[in-house]
Amino acid sequence: VRDYELVIVTKDGTEITVAYNASIYKDEKGKVVGAFGVARDITEYKKVKKELIETIERLELYTTRVNSLLVTMLEYVTDKKTNVVILDIAGVAENAEIAEPLVNIARLSKLLGATCIVTSIKLEEVRKLTDMGVSLVPITTERSLKEGLRYTIVIVEENDTNRTKKTSG
Repeated sequence: VRDYELVIVTKDGTEITVAYNASIYKDEKGKVVGAFGVARDITEYKKVKKELIETIERLELYTTRVNSLLVTMLEYVTDKKTNVVILDIAGVAENAEIAEPLVNIARLSKLLGATCIVTSIKLEEVRKLTDMGVSLVPITTERSLKEGLRYTIVIVEENDTNRTKKTSG
């Protein structure tokens, strides 16, 4: 028997998952003379494996969403000449695997000539991201979507004023 999983219940009711291995021993004539078995506690291993699988599934879901967001953002910035993009990252800033691609989207929009405003980011989340090595420069950040929308209105009004000056001057 190799790596046969068993669940053992302790006296206090705790369940422990073990991987059981067993072998038989034979004499020179092939007669079974003994058996040897070992059980190894794999409870923590199973827990970590489950967490890893869930993390991978979650990242695949976020990757799909990020890719979709990137395609949509590129379409708006390049085809529709959008000059402001608001990226609301509520609830994802504490996870670097997810937050960093979103911050990169903000950088890309900047390179394409659009101002990207990252909203719903708190000061402590900015610190966490910075501690994890994620650079927020040169991205505009606002604490709430409402503040991001206000800033967007300012940018749009400035752009309209600049266009009016160019056409009348």
